[in-house]
Amino acid sequence: MLDLASLVWGKMDGPYGSAENVPQLIKQLQKQYEEAVTVELYWEQLFHQNTIYSSTLAAVPYLAEIARRSQSLEVKLDIFVTCGLFEANRCESSGAGYELPVELQPLMDRAGMVVCMDIYNSYMTAISELAGYSSDMMRFAAEVGKDNGEKRYVIAADAAYRGWRGAAEVLITFSEGDEYVASCLSCGEDIYIWPSPEDDKLLAYRSDPVFHAEQESISITPSQAIRDNELVVLQQLCSDIGESRLMRHIPYLAGQVSCPSCGASCQIWPGLTNMYKS
Repeated sequence: MLDLASLVWGKMDGPYGSAENVPQLIKQLQKQYEEAVTVELYWEQLFHQNTIYSSTLAAVPYLAEIARRSQSLEVKLDIFVTCGLFEANRCESSGAGYELPVELQPLMDRAGMVVCMDIYNSYMTAISELAGYSSDMMRFAAEVGKDNGEKRYVIAADAAYRGWRGAAEVLITFSEGDEYVASCLSCGEDIYIWPSPEDDKLLAYRSDPVFHAEQESISITPSQAIRDNELVVLQQLCSDIGESRLMRHIPYLAGQVSCPSCGASCQIWPGLTNMYKS
């Protein structure tokens, strides 16, 4: 992985310009994992407005190393979820004849292919290592009584490590399960999906119910036998971690509805995940 003393950090992009401050923040976390430092590093330097950077990819191997060495399951969980969020928002290669992700391609002219490939390979190795913590993180989150929203982030991280970025983004975006927005696969119009206040069953609407409270809802036909592999796995993860609300919603997310705009039969899950796939 990229040495913390390397001058390459100063050549990397971040949300506010150079990433030259990132190594010092990593060193601080290596000494003591403090919330103030994680906030500055994670949300000010490595991830901003749903965007990651070359510096993010270079930093993740050090975060994986901190997780590996830490005796605190809370620290491991925080890094597991955070790096899962990074992975969910990573762009694929642009297909320009090399395998580098989009985030590293501007750095190639400044630092060269060898350096960029080393950063990327180290990142992928770290992601693979973090993915291996999933079962322990599910068990820990269940044991310490995290709320459903926090549990959903853990499940989202697991999905990201599996390469299911659409699923991960759905869970991150709708982390409370109090609304979902899908896209009709036939006409492309949004379908607003809200839980019923009476029984938490999901219902569909043509317009955002916040601004159009008077409109009639449309019933979603829940799936009686879930076959989509992502949803089968997510259902098991909900059971493992004790995420009760998502567990109730999954049959509806696996179901179908008549599009409120065009009337075509629309499968909910593809309509949700396709909105987040790059």
